[in-house]
Amino acid sequence: MGSDKNSYIWSCDWEDLGNEIKHEWQIKSLQSRRRLIGKSGAWVELVNIEMPDYEGLAILKLVIDNNKPEITEFDRHSVAEELNPSFAAKHLPKTVKFFRKDKKAAFLMTVAGEGLNYTTSFFELPATRQYIAAQNVSTALLTEWTPNCHFANSAVNSMEVIVDWLKYRIGPDSRLPDFLQESFDISPDVSCFRINGRDLPNPCLFAKGRFPGVDKITLIPAVGCFHGDLHGDNLLVGEMEGKKNDFYIIDLAFFEKGLPLFFDHTYLEFSLILHERKNATLERYIGLVEALINIENNTDVHKNTVDQNDFGLLWTIGLIRSAIWGWIKRNHCHRKQDLMNQLLLARIAVCLNYANKLSLDDDKRRSDKLKTFAFIYAAINLKKLLEFNKIECPFDGPVARLEKDSLLPSSSDWRKVWDYCDGFDSRRNAFILIVG
Repeated sequence: MGSDKNSYIWSCDWEDLGNEIKHEWQIKSLQSRRRLIGKSGAWVELVNIEMPDYEGLAILKLVIDNNKPEITEFDRHSVAEELNPSFAAKHLPKTVKFFRKDKKAAFLMTVAGEGLNYTTSFFELPATRQYIAAQNVSTALLTEWTPNCHFANSAVNSMEVIVDWLKYRIGPDSRLPDFLQESFDISPDVSCFRINGRDLPNPCLFAKGRFPGVDKITLIPAVGCFHGDLHGDNLLVGEMEGKKNDFYIIDLAFFEKGLPLFFDHTYLEFSLILHERKNATLERYIGLVEALINIENNTDVHKNTVDQNDFGLLWTIGLIRSAIWGWIKRNHCHRKQDLMNQLLLARIAVCLNYANKLSLDDDKRRSDKLKTFAFIYAAINLKKLLEFNKIECPFDGPVARLEKDSLLPSSSDWRKVWDYCDGFDSRRNAFILIVG
């Protein structure tokens, strides 16, 4: 039979906290079922647990928080539940227990969809089901999660919206200036740069509020619920018969109320782009983003010249966007200009968020490539924002150098190659030149 139901082997980092919660929660039995992926040092497991007020499968999350914030993930999740109980009951895991001591905390919640095997990540859905989920989620974020959406009392500068979303990511500790210097070989203070034959404005300068003409862009933003990390693995879709259109949102560590809308929609669509096109060449990727600039609903895909291999991806993103525009036309058609600005700002902010992350992949070269993709997406959408507001886009900036110059081989190095290749005599040999 199985192992002792009362045995649970804590790693040395968590042993003290484990003993505390066993006492505080009056745990009768605890068994590890599966280790899950945790970020930023968190320990996350599917466990079987038995306590006086709960028994069965649950998600146990253990975190070390050196900053010791006043608002924890448990607090944020609880606010989301209280703010909209009907949405939470259908689409969020339920909070069960929380314990904190010093810089360590434990958080227990139910399993979304009643079990890991009953749901699938949005990323892993077949195309037709992904289309349905994209439209359902995009609509629900506006009509169910924030049913009483309201607007700011007065017009604000576009930078105030960016700061609401990005906070410290564009402050003194931002990684963006160093990233731009190291990966693009250009100063973060230039107004524009040139890459693959395109002149693009610099989102890094824009994020500092120092971009020429930025003060002309004002809007009255729509505000509501904000998840802040809604990538495809934080969106689960039901697998059980009769529940295949159900969805569940997990990981509310960044949840806030009363922030500008559309960040979560954009975060989901861009996470899908990175997931599906992480191996694309730079030129193909830029072509994909330029096609997306002209797509605000799925039917626009037919109106643009796109690579047929990108059709399904663009269709999914078109469905996310068409749900937004449907909501705008039904409810806020006289605010269309402000909401278009808000959408473009969301696309810029989301991609600066990605470019600012410590890492996007275990492999540093791939991580840098994905950050580059994010920054270029922000730059192309910043160009669209400037054009929409009739602000002249700067040009003639420095050329970005994504690949640093290699050391030229010496004459002795070439001599070795010459000798090894038999003087490149084509009468006796065939040669293939491979470059990368």
